[in-house]
Amino acid sequence: MNKLIAQFVFFFELVFFIAHSASAQWVKTNGLVDRNVYCLAASGGIIFAGTDGGAIFLSTDNGTNWTAADSGITATLVRSFLVRGDTIFAGTDSGVFLTANNGTSWNAVNSGLTDMHVHSLAVSGGTIFAGTDGGGIFLSTDNGKSWNTAISGVIGWSFAVNGSTIFAGTMGSGIFLSTDNGTSWNAADSGVTSTLIWSLAMNGGTIFAGTYGGGVFLSTNNGTSWNAVDSGFTTADVQSLAVSGGTIFAGTNGEGIWRRPLSEMIGSMNAHPQQEILNQAHFKIGTVSHAGAMVAIECVVPHSDQVAVEIYDLTGRGITSLVNQHLDAGSYRYLWDTHAFTQSCYVVRMQAGKTAFMNMVKIVH
Repeated sequence: MNKLIAQFVFFFELVFFIAHSASAQWVKTNGLVDRNVYCLAASGGIIFAGTDGGAIFLSTDNGTNWTAADSGITATLVRSFLVRGDTIFAGTDSGVFLTANNGTSWNAVNSGLTDMHVHSLAVSGGTIFAGTDGGGIFLSTDNGKSWNTAISGVIGWSFAVNGSTIFAGTMGSGIFLSTDNGTSWNAADSGVTSTLIWSLAMNGGTIFAGTYGGGVFLSTNNGTSWNAVDSGFTTADVQSLAVSGGTIFAGTNGEGIWRRPLSEMIGSMNAHPQQEILNQAHFKIGTVSHAGAMVAIECVVPHSDQVAVEIYDLTGRGITSLVNQHLDAGSYRYLWDTHAFTQSCYVVRMQAGKTAFMNMVKIVH
């Protein structure tokens, strides 16, 4: 009889687990539905959201309500946040600002910055890092009072730090990892189907990546492999991530702010350790090269499917379509004539069926 009771208990626990897993998904919060939310940060129970228009909002009730908190910000775009003790830094298109009073007022701290378009911020030990739009990565050892160049000529889009381990998300080159406080870097993005890494966030030994076109990915093995965790999303463009308590928040491109319990995703990943294999892309982006003003784009389609190759600018606006048709399995090469396009960075998006990849091309005439 005891064995029979135990079997019934196990059965009902299993049914509950399956039902809970099936309903686990992201849920949209109230407010900011008409804005692009580029960055999020959590500090002492307060959630900060950086948006277009140079506006910063905060919520003290877990995302139910949002109020403006941007006095002193002179930027038109707020791209990133960094929380360091009681000080919060904001990276904008007009440099770096800080507040020491939970957003009541902000002050500019830009001495030494030669590129004022600051996409990302991070701190490791006593050093603050700022990733800019092509001007390189800068560092400050005096809490933002002055800045010096650390790496020149790169696009630093996002950071995540755990002790001396630093993850860097880039525009077009995927995710890199340093375990020696930034001295050396290695690629760490196996399983991530977009090379455009808009945001990174860490919670203990778990790291999350928000991408352009690929949704949200999760790694529990220090970036060795990644799983997609985007059930419930109506968008694949995740510009910002922040963890507060047992909840992760995601700011999207025109779809507001979403939230999801961490336990759902981490538990789901542990229950399905082979999910990354099932989610692997079924085609790839090959070498992107320049021959005059012609860009060669190569892809491999392993089975017959509907394939689209499209070009976007960095605002997400469609520029041109190179192919949109049903293709048989094989290798394909397409040429994009850039004579009529301005010198800038563009996004190449390839999709076969439900699988998509993205990469960035910098056009130089």
